[in-house]
Amino acid sequence: MGASHLRVDFAILRQGLLVGWEFGLKSLEDLGAFAELLQHSVYESGSLTHVPGGLGFVFRNPPLRMGAFSAIRIFLDGERHPDASAWVHPGGVPRAIPLAEIGPDAPVVIPVGQRTHFLLTDVGTIAAGRHKVRLELQSVAIPPLVWFEFEDDLPPAETP
Repeated sequence: MGASHLRVDFAILRQGLLVGWEFGLKSLEDLGAFAELLQHSVYESGSLTHVPGGLGFVFRNPPLRMGAFSAIRIFLDGERHPDASAWVHPGGVPRAIPLAEIGPDAPVVIPVGQRTHFLLTDVGTIAAGRHKVRLELQSVAIPPLVWFEFEDDLPPAETP
């Protein structure tokens, strides 16, 4: 974790303390509940599964600020997954798009109201159980970086 991450974390902590001081601790509890509701409305709970060739998960794309992204980065249990072995398949698009092909000149559009599937290959042996995924979306608009983190239980892989 770099110094810039600590600066952001401390800024968020400072803002949380300020909100708690100004508006009371109940407001912080409500804000946390809203963040949890937002996470559950974006990530399709239970979608972290073994798929042919790796792992997959699904975003629901509710009517929030989605849009065009010049980069997508995926972290699994704190480790960045290589772009060369990860794909995004937005709803309405005929094929999955390798993350390595996404860039400022070739952004990917994640449409509102349609599910978006993500696939990670070359994951090795991933044990069943609780796993943490962080999805970073580099927006072509403001704010420049949007991210979602979720934890889900990965069921055991089916044996052929």
